[in-house]
Amino acid sequence: MGTATSPSPRKVRRLIAALVLGLAAASGACTTPAPGVSVADAGVFPTPTPGVSGTGGAAGRGVFGPGGAAGGGVFLGTGSINPPNFDTSVSAADPPPAISGGTLAILPDGVTAVAADPDRDTIAVVNLTTNALTANIALQPHDEPGRLVADGVGHVHVILRGGGALVTIDPVTGTILARRTACPIPRGVAYDPATDLVYVACMGGELVSFPAAGGAATRTLQLPRDLRDIVVDGNTLLVSQFRSAQVLVIDANGNVTSTIVPPVYGDQSARLGDTFTPSTAWRMRAQPGGGAILLHQRGTTGTVVIGGRGRPVPGGAGGAGGSVVGSSGYGSSDPCAGLVHPALTPITPGMSPPTTPPIPGMVLPVDFAISGDGNTVAVVAAGNAHNKSIQSLFVSHYSDVTDASHFSCCPDGVHGPTAVGTMINPVTCPSQPGRPLTCPQPMGEAEAVGFDGSNRIVVQTREPATIQIPEAGVVISLSDVSRADVGHEIFHANTGNGIACASCHMEGQEDGRTWNFDTEGPRRTMNVAGGISGRAPYHWDGGLASFSVLVTTVYNQRMGGPTLTGDQITAAQSWMNAIPRLPGVVSVPDAVTRGQAVFTDTTHGCALCHSGAQLTSNATNLNVGTGGTFKVPSLVGLAYTAPYLHDGCAATLSDRFGSCGGGDQHGVTSTLSQDQLSDLIAYLDSL
Repeated sequence: MGTATSPSPRKVRRLIAALVLGLAAASGACTTPAPGVSVADAGVFPTPTPGVSGTGGAAGRGVFGPGGAAGGGVFLGTGSINPPNFDTSVSAADPPPAISGGTLAILPDGVTAVAADPDRDTIAVVNLTTNALTANIALQPHDEPGRLVADGVGHVHVILRGGGALVTIDPVTGTILARRTACPIPRGVAYDPATDLVYVACMGGELVSFPAAGGAATRTLQLPRDLRDIVVDGNTLLVSQFRSAQVLVIDANGNVTSTIVPPVYGDQSARLGDTFTPSTAWRMRAQPGGGAILLHQRGTTGTVVIGGRGRPVPGGAGGAGGSVVGSSGYGSSDPCAGLVHPALTPITPGMSPPTTPPIPGMVLPVDFAISGDGNTVAVVAAGNAHNKSIQSLFVSHYSDVTDASHFSCCPDGVHGPTAVGTMINPVTCPSQPGRPLTCPQPMGEAEAVGFDGSNRIVVQTREPATIQIPEAGVVISLSDVSRADVGHEIFHANTGNGIACASCHMEGQEDGRTWNFDTEGPRRTMNVAGGISGRAPYHWDGGLASFSVLVTTVYNQRMGGPTLTGDQITAAQSWMNAIPRLPGVVSVPDAVTRGQAVFTDTTHGCALCHSGAQLTSNATNLNVGTGGTFKVPSLVGLAYTAPYLHDGCAATLSDRFGSCGGGDQHGVTSTLSQDQLSDLIAYLDSL
């Protein structure tokens, strides 16, 4: 129990500078500017003046006008004009989990907020009328509470990502009513009022049905792996898959009747027309009027230029309204020129989803919410918390962020937040007076968002632990326990070039994508969970000898991140080493045992290279017939890391033993019977 309090003075001092710098133009309620007010004036962040020279020196940081009256653009050199400010040097003794977002629920009464806190293993209940913390429910260590939903009688069901369970609480009394085993890695939850069932979606593909009133599960479906969120849509369930951003349509009998895939995107305003394909479905919620809306990333299929060479954007240095943007390799100072961007895609069974505009500049868009009247959308970007003058809360009209007729990438305050260092191109982003919404920004690391019964935006932050109503200036402290960890911050923070480590290694895992590099060719994102220190040298070719070299090459040079101190590099390595190894999938224990015998049989040679705790010898320059010489990769967490091999050519483990797997150069497996091969795959799934 408690009353509304402020964060500690230390935390306030740590955050207030970013708040003041970023929000000078945003005070009071979320408002629409008067007609005639420019986007630059209406938004939180101003655009630079053409021709103004920056002071970046050798690092290339700064803003340079291209010259010529017709130019009207900017040149942003390699590096970031908005690097993150890491406000702590602390490494937590018990490292906090990776950010997953979506841990806030506003109950149907419109005044009760329930916040799951995976960092402190608690569930908080807050009254948004009195601004009081009314309950703080302690869970077991490392339960890691996540998604939550209220049922028909007002009880709240919370999935425990670490505890493998569904816990039910009474928010009125602040007590735990039940704890039921769900699956090894629960992720999503939904309530169906027609059946009074609570559905739990799991990473392993289980979809479990529980009676809301209590008792054992009544049904468990086995669906494709990597399930994320659930939306109840009449008699149909819509279930998202995290890495692929696909949505499974499930009928009342538990059958998958169709799979909906967000469309590809391509426009000259984003990386000169590169094709972007969907991935990383951070959040799915019910759509006004039926169906769902999916907040997901899109990643480029174009060439990734390594080494910081500049990449032009439409118009060029001398073109009207054009600009030239220096790329850091993986990111760019122009939010429309980066490798990834988020989008909101409406999902309606039986219909092809529309291609919606990007929401540029929102790094790690871990949650969004739709207002009760269906008119307004709020998106929070966990990656932007440590960059001054970059928004972590973006608010716009629902019709604008889902407008299929607007293809352009526009950081115009309407389709994406206005960003420092970006000159809005008037050709692709015409002025829209009266459309931008301005809102005060939350303090701290935002991880979840909702709307209360008065359509006020409510934000949950993880560090410090608060519930905030930015437009009212309300900050309600949920805990005095700090979970600050600089390694955690480095991993999740926007480098200033529109990308974070967690953009591709979301939740400490990997995105399932194969990227096309100009000097290396296709390379599959590698898994970093389960102990990264034991896997040096790094990358597919083993060309990065140590973690420090990895930081310099990838974080500094390719991502454009700031130079880290030795202590910060150590802290980043320490936090990444704590990313947990996911439990393997064991469907048939006897098959796993038989498959292990095949794996360790020297006749086949699997264990000669894949040995030890990390299941790799770390040997380099090996040619196993897959198109080059590579380092032996780790097999840790193999069940969740399809597609396989350096170029992602094997969609499944079975395909790994097919035409692109290297044949008997890559382990002598041609002599295995189909049953033996199935047993071997069962064992690999269990790792």
